[in-house]
Amino acid sequence: MGLDPPPGCNLSIMKMESLHHHFCKVNSMLYSGWESLRKVRVTPNTPTNSSLSKQSLAYLQASRQYIKELKSSSEDDVIKMQPGSSETRVVCSFSNSLCIFSSIHPFASLLSNACYLIFLILAPYPVENFFPDILLHSLPDGLRDDLIVRVLDSKGQYCGHALAQVVSLADDPGDKLRWWLLYREPEHELVGRVQLYIHYSTSQEENNLKCGSVAETVAYDLLLEVAMKIQHFQQRNLLLHGPWKWLVNEFASYYGVSDAYTKLRYLAYVMDVATPTEDCLTVIHDLLSPVKGYNKHKLSHQENRILGEVEDQVQQILIEIFENYKSLDESSPSGMMSVYKAATGAPAPALVPAIKLYNLLHDILTPEIQQKLCGYFQAAAKKRSRRHQAETDEFILSNNDGALMDPTTLSMSYQKMKTLILGIKKEIFTDIEIHKQNILPSFIDLPNLSAPIYSLDLCRRLRAFLVECPPPGPSPPVMELVIATADFQRDMSSWNIKPIKGGIEAKELFHSYITSWIEEKRHSLLDSCKQDKDWRRRGTTRKYRRRFGK
Repeated sequence: MGLDPPPGCNLSIMKMESLHHHFCKVNSMLYSGWESLRKVRVTPNTPTNSSLSKQSLAYLQASRQYIKELKSSSEDDVIKMQPGSSETRVVCSFSNSLCIFSSIHPFASLLSNACYLIFLILAPYPVENFFPDILLHSLPDGLRDDLIVRVLDSKGQYCGHALAQVVSLADDPGDKLRWWLLYREPEHELVGRVQLYIHYSTSQEENNLKCGSVAETVAYDLLLEVAMKIQHFQQRNLLLHGPWKWLVNEFASYYGVSDAYTKLRYLAYVMDVATPTEDCLTVIHDLLSPVKGYNKHKLSHQENRILGEVEDQVQQILIEIFENYKSLDESSPSGMMSVYKAATGAPAPALVPAIKLYNLLHDILTPEIQQKLCGYFQAAAKKRSRRHQAETDEFILSNNDGALMDPTTLSMSYQKMKTLILGIKKEIFTDIEIHKQNILPSFIDLPNLSAPIYSLDLCRRLRAFLVECPPPGPSPPVMELVIATADFQRDMSSWNIKPIKGGIEAKELFHSYITSWIEEKRHSLLDSCKQDKDWRRRGTTRKYRRRFGK
């Protein structure tokens, strides 16, 4: 057949009053039959692993069944005009009556993996005489979508289909009335064309309605909550399994709940019970990683909102991990040590997925992001240092005169200061071991990042302690502290820690005291020698008198 429209499609020979009359009548009748039409449902029985040809056959069978039920429900609403009349034109408003499927609907998934909107139109006559105008009120998912208009005759037989690309509509929105070629598949035979009036417009709000209808997402949320409750979803049981996992996935697939929404909604529940543990962080990363791969402009408003909330929560738990990376405990329900413990020398398992999540949320190459991450580890070093120093606060903050302390208390205070030095040394050693594991970004030199903090704090604490409790002399507890301080300085050098201005310098800390001890000892020895000399002189005089005296 030719591609020019038949004479019956000439709008100029049809009076506008008659056109308006038919349009209003059809629209009224179709709207009145909507309640019955909306109850029509078709469930395609298609094997899960079926081939594309079998899927297409199942789709066509489901379409035919839908057409039959549609015809029986609305045959009184279809306007048929005489084929012999010169005024052979059907004007229909399908704003509420068209069967609109998207790519996430099961029927559309049988056709292809692409994104489609499928319109099934019941033609009153063979396709050669059917040229409807369609007033379309719909919302495609995006410019990549295709609008497929499938035309069937009054017996539900497939006549052909036209494919309208949404991108072509968006390129020229002023051209609303167009002719589209009709093809019959699988021969791809040109059988005619159909005229469509399509008004395409977008807004930010409309572009965000891509995750399914409100009813579908609410129903999905309810189902997910039930599944989690039955399977005892909690901090250490974060994954669904078995029939409930299958049911939730099938529900989302059948009712068109987007993959991004399902992952984000699940993430929202996970973040409500999230702990700084390896298993929890791994689940968060596995769910969030695919969503971060989507373009935010392609996500719905609801999905972007949930994503923003989840990212804020993930950021907070990451900060908690980095600022407490030596206090993490996989065996604890909360993921954190309930009681303070010394550094173990091994990195916490949660550090690896935490770094992956941080890379997922941020551009790690940005100097600002690098500085923030370094700041978290420095904050952790300050916390650990302060916790160590708390053991010696009683000797610094008390108003007792150290010189008046009894020997036992004084000895105990020096032993605690020695323990402080050994604890700080172990902290730095643990940072070295973590750095050797290569689990942190290359720009983080953890030992050189934390050592200055530990060294400066330790130096200030030692100075304050020596002022409050000056060493009375080279007693065993005092000498042990001096040796521990010198060993700390030596180890820092052997560990290739960069020189720290204002850090631990054993000579500077104890030089004045050692000099004082030496001077006191010198004076003591001089006094002893003087006394011995006087004694010897008196002893010689007595011997002389006994020998030569009278």
